[in-house]
Amino acid sequence: MALVPMMPDNREVELKLIPMSGDLEHYARAAKVLGTAGKSRTRRLNSVYFDTPKLKLRRKGYSLRIRHDGRKNIQTVKSSGAGAIMRGEWECVVTADAPSKDTLAGTPVGDVLGDRGLSSLRPVFSTQVSRRTFVIMRPDATVELALDIGEIQRDDRSLPICEAELELASGTPAALLNCARDLASVVPSLPVLSSKGERGFRLMADFPQNAVSELSFDVTPDMSTKQAIQSAFSTCFAGLFDNFALLAAAGDGEALHQARVCIRRIRALASLFEPALQWRGENDLSPRLRWLTQFLGASREVDVLCETVLATLVMSHGNAPGVADLRAVFEARSAHAREAAIAYLKSPAVLDLSLDLLGALDAALARTSPTPEQTELLQMPIGRYLRHELRPRLKSFLKRCRHIERLDPPEQHEARVRAKKLRYMIDPFGALLPRRSFSGLIEPLQTIQRVLGDLNDRRTGEALLRSYVEEVLGGDSGSGRLLFAAGLATALCRTSDTKDVMDSAASARSSLQRADLDFDEGKDPDPA
Repeated sequence: MALVPMMPDNREVELKLIPMSGDLEHYARAAKVLGTAGKSRTRRLNSVYFDTPKLKLRRKGYSLRIRHDGRKNIQTVKSSGAGAIMRGEWECVVTADAPSKDTLAGTPVGDVLGDRGLSSLRPVFSTQVSRRTFVIMRPDATVELALDIGEIQRDDRSLPICEAELELASGTPAALLNCARDLASVVPSLPVLSSKGERGFRLMADFPQNAVSELSFDVTPDMSTKQAIQSAFSTCFAGLFDNFALLAAAGDGEALHQARVCIRRIRALASLFEPALQWRGENDLSPRLRWLTQFLGASREVDVLCETVLATLVMSHGNAPGVADLRAVFEARSAHAREAAIAYLKSPAVLDLSLDLLGALDAALARTSPTPEQTELLQMPIGRYLRHELRPRLKSFLKRCRHIERLDPPEQHEARVRAKKLRYMIDPFGALLPRRSFSGLIEPLQTIQRVLGDLNDRRTGEALLRSYVEEVLGGDSGSGRLLFAAGLATALCRTSDTKDVMDSAASARSSLQRADLDFDEGKDPDPA
């Protein structure tokens, strides 16, 4: 029998699942079917998280907690950036209820904070969890399944916890993903990567259950390309899965939009790092990601029409014949498209795609026989890799948009897509550039994306309205009121000075031409 590798010290590999039904008991029954060793164990876990007043640990990608587990106090430091389902972990039993310089010796916290920072540590939020654990024995892995129900608390605010946590005791990350896939085949689920600590910090920021729109990347100049890939993709995956969960639970339209943004970010990074990863081929996930973006886009297009053109129409011509009815028609279509998106999210296809993304990244970075070129690219400083890859891309974009104000609609669409892709390639690496240089790149790209995006939204809105008019004309209703309102809305799609808009895009392009891509390389990183 082949030996199953044990987990190395200071590292945990885990993945969370949330049940679509909201009932954790389904996982307990599924675990028994998969094969558990011994009886389950239930215990109460109360944890207090610590940070400085300015949340320096959070900003540096670490969390620090003391967990009260029966008569034991367990201090745990966790880091992000080791991989999508992998974190650094430093754990020890302590006697006090608060961390100290002595208990944090041997962890990264002392180096991150220094003596002054250590003295300023204070409680920031807490968690109270009832945990039931099972040990799942598989031929290629041992997995601890923890069913957690409870809440995160901060002052008078709280956030519920209801999740299954799978932690790898022995085996490979691929084996953990396979175990999650088997569980989810019995219990419809979505994956979650954000930790309780990360959600606690969102609770502090007063947006615990909002769509995840601002991703906190923690790539640093001293990282190798491989380390930066792990960190950047992990952040994007976590944001995508959180938005999936919010959309499935609450039908949040902004979560749908931000899920599409996360998918675009993932696709942009996949393109940027293709020379190092070389993961396209028979297992290429790009077509599935592209299809999902387009599928979710059907709902977003109608939402934009309702939020912009039709909202303006109601404000300016609210009493005109058919205006309220027209808005009601498209709001119903928006709700229908969102329901279709939610139904798809609850299907096994999305869970499979999510786990395939995690598995593909792990497999690409864990290749046992990379080419010499791959090895060189993965080990080089991330700043050097970015300069090498982004300079020709920026040059090509500027050349194609030399006369951006003269582009016709199809060319404008292509320019918008390229600007968006370039922006998503640069955005995770702001810490490697001086603030002014980073702004000099991102702000013009945002302007071009916004200007051309607005024009595209108007054209899309006009196409939706024209299609609706054709439906009405082809039907039996012959509703003059609705046709009149659709005519007013179509006029709004066209009422703007396109020349002025495109002049602003040309100005942004000129600013971008002066931008600097001099990424900080840091010191040559150790191979990782």
